[in-house]
Amino acid sequence: GMAVSVIRARRLIQRIGAGLVLGTGGFVSGPGVMGAALANRPVVLLEPNAVPGAATCLLSRWASVAAVAARSTEEHLRCPVEDTGVPIRAEFATAYRPADLDGPMRVLVLGGSQGARQLNELLPPAIEHLAAARTGLQVTHQVGSGHLEEARAAYAQRNLSHVELSLVPFVEDVGEAMSRAQLVISRAGAITLAEICAVGRAALLLPLSLAGAHQLGNARRLVEHGAAELVEPAQASVEGLTEVLHRLTESRDRLREMGEAALRLSRPRAARDVADLVERVARKA
Repeated sequence: GMAVSVIRARRLIQRIGAGLVLGTGGFVSGPGVMGAALANRPVVLLEPNAVPGAATCLLSRWASVAAVAARSTEEHLRCPVEDTGVPIRAEFATAYRPADLDGPMRVLVLGGSQGARQLNELLPPAIEHLAAARTGLQVTHQVGSGHLEEARAAYAQRNLSHVELSLVPFVEDVGEAMSRAQLVISRAGAITLAEICAVGRAALLLPLSLAGAHQLGNARRLVEHGAAELVEPAQASVEGLTEVLHRLTESRDRLREMGEAALRLSRPRAARDVADLVERVARKA
């Protein structure tokens, strides 16, 4: 059980001579963090979500500090916090370029792996409604691996003759795809949102209700800063999505302003700042 895992983690930490343990969240990091506390080693937690998970809240009592993406996370934790932002892949540091708001309306839909089915059901009818009201619509929809045929069938039932549609199981270069888009429709996982902010794009967010309060909290933070619109899980319907899509795509200036607000939330130094924090805590130990 957990007790055995904690003892094993402590032994491992002592054997390899680890000077510090970095906990990246979830119950899987529990034995390592508690083992570090038993071995009298400092602990740094990394919490990318605006509302931390139960594991991070519990483990924070053994931590020296938590690296967080939102200052408000502090009220949930039992250790000091440092606002570092969320580390993301290096290629996103160079992915930003001003949105090209001329020509067709380009929409990127990131279905993700979890919860892709709901987006695959809601998007085709919503896109059909949008296409009926405007010309020049380009949609790239990452449908999730294993969902391609189902998504093709759902779109095939719709009148989308005026839409330039691309369905892909997986987007290889997400930063490049976001840069080409004027609007990103996505779930609200912390890393995805950090990537959207790094690229400086307007977002329409549909948080995954299975992810507890994390995704909703992450999405609300972007909404508060004017960087995104949100369709809450309880309101996730074709009608709700269509209404927001119409509102967003009728004003290119609004999309530009939202993208600029997203870019202001970006933290390109996040990975370096987390590393610096880890070094500082290790040196003090």
